[in-house]
Amino acid sequence: MNSVTAQLTAYVWYRHGLSHPRLTSLLGRLAYLSLAPAQAAYRRQGRGPGFEEVFLWRHRLIDQLLSDCIERRSVTQALEIAAGFSGRGWRCKKRYGDRLRYVETDLPGLAARKLRALRRGGLLVPGHDVVALDALRENGELGLAAVAAKHLDPARGTVIITEGLLNYLPYGEVRGLWRRIAAVLRTFPNGTYISDLYIGDEGLQWLASRAFRWAITAMTMNRTYVHFQTPVAVSGDLTACGFDLAQVHDPARTLEPSGTPPPGGSLIRVFEAAVRSRS
Repeated sequence: MNSVTAQLTAYVWYRHGLSHPRLTSLLGRLAYLSLAPAQAAYRRQGRGPGFEEVFLWRHRLIDQLLSDCIERRSVTQALEIAAGFSGRGWRCKKRYGDRLRYVETDLPGLAARKLRALRRGGLLVPGHDVVALDALRENGELGLAAVAAKHLDPARGTVIITEGLLNYLPYGEVRGLWRRIAAVLRTFPNGTYISDLYIGDEGLQWLASRAFRWAITAMTMNRTYVHFQTPVAVSGDLTACGFDLAQVHDPARTLEPSGTPPPGGSLIRVFEAAVRSRS
């Protein structure tokens, strides 16, 4: 996820009460406004939801699954990869306090900017850290294993989150990341991975999905990929990469934040994948 993408999504969170103004920027607002005409066209023509709905559905469902991990599965620490300028860490610490340790990570430049923004706003509290991590690094101090070993307690239940990341990565890099996440989660008493991705271009969603991805690609200068056509294919790859259980959710059907079924359904799926408890 690059800086434009991170700032665009941060502005969407803020518009809907899910973040703090300190985590927004003029660039994020301009990116949002530049995509607004395409978003309005999708809605008018009934081709599917705009990017704002898609972003909100995935964000809220990830929040819901994270809360379930904390409240029902004895998870007391979270590590978010490529967190960008999301307000999730700030919101979770406000809600759960000392009950939860939250570590946000991103590439060094973005992580440093996020840390400064939180500090300037007085939003950083004990048990909430922002550190550098390269999601594609196999080894070294910026690799997932090293960051987890340094910043997380091996005796606590753990969740790892990625949001808005996987469809910017080629298929091989997605599988490599999944293998590293599964291996790291096995070092904790229990571990869950929560993320989102696009699945296929089916039915009424075909035009909306292509136009949506084209607009995001043009704005962020990042290519997007669709690696899977069905939830079964996602679950199969997750288990092949080291997870024991995987479940895929449709955020639009689960949440329906507008109160009405969305035209053509959601363009995004959210999944949770777990490893068995360490003996």
